[in-house]
Amino acid sequence: MDAASIGDEEDLESVLEEQRSKDDETEYVKTSVYDKPIKTVALMDTGYCATVIKPHVLPKEMWAPFSKKFAAANSEVFTINLISKKPIGLEIFAGQTTWLRVLGSYLPNKDVLFGFDAFFRTHGLHIKPTGLSYKGQFLPFTGIQSILEIQEAPEEYKEIQQLLLSACCDSHDQFNHPAPLWKNPEFYVRLPFKKNEDINPTKATHSGMNPEDLKLARTECAALLVQGLIEPTNSNWACQAFYVEKRAEQNRGKKRLVIDYKPLNVFLQDDKFPLPKISVITQRLSGAKIFSKFDLKAGFWQIGLHPEDRYKTAFCIPEAQYQWTVMPFGLKVAPSLFQKAMTKIFEPILHSMLIYIDDILLFSKDSEAHKALLAQFTQIIKDQGIMLSSKKSSIARTKIEFLGMVFEDGFFQPGEHVAKELLNFSDENMTVKQVQQFLGIVNYIRDFIPDVTKYTSQLSKILKKKPPPWGPEQTTTVKTVKKIAQDPLL
Repeated sequence: MDAASIGDEEDLESVLEEQRSKDDETEYVKTSVYDKPIKTVALMDTGYCATVIKPHVLPKEMWAPFSKKFAAANSEVFTINLISKKPIGLEIFAGQTTWLRVLGSYLPNKDVLFGFDAFFRTHGLHIKPTGLSYKGQFLPFTGIQSILEIQEAPEEYKEIQQLLLSACCDSHDQFNHPAPLWKNPEFYVRLPFKKNEDINPTKATHSGMNPEDLKLARTECAALLVQGLIEPTNSNWACQAFYVEKRAEQNRGKKRLVIDYKPLNVFLQDDKFPLPKISVITQRLSGAKIFSKFDLKAGFWQIGLHPEDRYKTAFCIPEAQYQWTVMPFGLKVAPSLFQKAMTKIFEPILHSMLIYIDDILLFSKDSEAHKALLAQFTQIIKDQGIMLSSKKSSIARTKIEFLGMVFEDGFFQPGEHVAKELLNFSDENMTVKQVQQFLGIVNYIRDFIPDVTKYTSQLSKILKKKPPPWGPEQTTTVKTVKKIAQDPLL
């Protein structure tokens, strides 16, 4: 652990003791971010004499003015301006809560810094080389990023950031809004069947799950029931639910429950509402200098289903059948229907806003215009009961990545990860599927590759019914494209 000592410990303790004597009552905190205990990521540093929390983790009313200068180990002097009015309960391990007043200050890449005061007051807590131990429990140190990951906004945007944090939540049942969007009948979506079709409902007989998956499915469905997102049903439809463990799920250590809606999608009427093209997006952002980015939490689940169409979304796990009250993932019409709803909701600010399903980008040419735009956006979010994700938001940035492109000072180019994806492919003897995937990425960044058709035509030969054998031309093409992608044109 990096240790940085803060000077004047005795003086600090006397200030804290004075604050304690004024009001010794302790209380749990209900915040605008969470209405349950607040999950944060913390750094344990016994070199700090006091525990410090980012101000936005707690609501404004929990903080009191406090001015004190401290000296760090490198002799740098800094000032703390906030202290909690009452003791805050810090739970590191199950069954253990440490109560103490905390200081408020902006911390890079962490939400909480546990100082020596927290360590001293937590009897039985021991620091090991690889983690913390407490009465038989062990918590390893980790390099995980901040959970409250709305990036710190410039000072002039702090008030707007606090307002937007109130719209951030982890799940539907934690969202504290009197009229959330998914309960607004004005935006209920319909799922009409194709006309002149002989509709044949599919009621799947579930093929079964292993005990571990079945337990997980029951737990997950119970949580969805509590949130009001699904409900029991006797529908004549029932598509099968199962778990997948793709690379993304393995990386986050969690299986993903998937519903096979292919039998239903066959009969659903198409919705042709268009999604934005990347070429149109880049044209609209020409000249933009300041950006804010947001993600709509849980995506499609923020749109309610019309009660008369819910039976169509029925799915089954072993010995149970449910239907959705919100729009589920897996419906072929979901992206278009969701895009249509968001376009209607944000129509007043579409001139300075891009929506791509659940990804939102606000853009302006100067700071004053951007502040006004953010104020309008915040009001719409509040009026419509829309829930944002705290983990994927950035406010008032001069450089930002959106849909795989990096925008800065009126210019744009592909993000670094796009070029890295190309490097994952072999230089030679790719399969047909690999060639298709490679060309898909190349087509996405084709505007940045001069004479791109010269390269794609060489690889397209491999996709013909009677393809030629892989030759030096294809290998040279792959190597050249990879090289260009590492340093694309602006």
